[in-house]
Amino acid sequence: MDKKTMIRQMEISDEFFLSTQDEKGHEVTRKLQKLGDGGVVFVTVGDDRVIGFITKDEIMSSVVQMNNPSEMIAKNIMNLDFVEVSGDETLGDFLPKISKGYPNAVVVIDPDRRCLGYFSRKDLNEAMAGLGYYDKSRKPETSSDWLTRGIAMSNQGQVDDAMKCYEKSVALHANEERAWSNLAKNLEDSNKDKDAIKCYSKVVTINSENKTALIKRGNLYAKQASENLAIRSYNLVLSMDPNNVDALINLGLEHSKKGNLLKSIEFYNKAEAIDGETSSLWNKKGNAYNRAKYHEDALKCYNRAIEMDKEYEEALFNKSTILVKLKKEEESIECLQEILKINPNNTSACEALANLKKPGRST
Repeated sequence: MDKKTMIRQMEISDEFFLSTQDEKGHEVTRKLQKLGDGGVVFVTVGDDRVIGFITKDEIMSSVVQMNNPSEMIAKNIMNLDFVEVSGDETLGDFLPKISKGYPNAVVVIDPDRRCLGYFSRKDLNEAMAGLGYYDKSRKPETSSDWLTRGIAMSNQGQVDDAMKCYEKSVALHANEERAWSNLAKNLEDSNKDKDAIKCYSKVVTINSENKTALIKRGNLYAKQASENLAIRSYNLVLSMDPNNVDALINLGLEHSKKGNLLKSIEFYNKAEAIDGETSSLWNKKGNAYNRAKYHEDALKCYNRAIEMDKEYEEALFNKSTILVKLKKEEESIECLQEILKINPNNTSACEALANLKKPGRST
């Protein structure tokens, strides 16, 4: 460790000595020795307790294990209600100011002692939990505490424990929207659809403008073949957001199931006008045209879906069935062979190909 780094760490710990927190200052020094020169320290104001720190490497190693790292980073780090302050203020300058107006705030400093900004302890706890960090030694007491621990448990793959945490959170605060939402998602992932629907409905009761909950509840109703209830959920979304592509596509699918094929295509056309760059939209629209016996139109839709995603097995298979109906069996065989290049274990493609190659098969 070079002399400059050592002085820098001593200066940071000195800020705690100045505030008569000698032991805490040594703790900061020890943590910074492990952290290195380029990290960030999170410090709570009020008791000056260092609650944790994260390096860039640690953040990346945590999020790469998640299904959607970009979304997780945005949700847990970038979208915090962060208030920037002057980069010239040291921790010693800033602590007296922040402790008066924001006793539960969290100060963020860099190794140069510059105060980068502050945000609430609750926001920080949830952000840390989203990256798998939480204080295991501290017993959860509030609804927010249990929510935070549930988020951490969920991101560590401990889904059952996470659900227990969310249940304790809502037991303490019945209108904890995020706990209900997270509980619903975990139940959905565990194929407990009826319980998930109840939780999503609770979210909507708390916040009638939660479009995500309405969409997810609609999807679960659709999965249970309750088309009318699904349609009702999607229509509630459109009443708030007429250009919601997910709601439009899902309405198209539900009306197709009910046999309202022209109405289904109408919804797909509206979705296409807003955002036509979704391959699943074109596949679903092709299915509606297929059922309505507009085979040429269906083929165009499947081709469009495959242009966007050349390994879209479902669209390739649907195209193969349309080509048979259009008496283009050789092209259908080529489609099925393409599927098997992508996925040799696609049993539907194997069976369809074997059927088309049967000797003496009539066309």
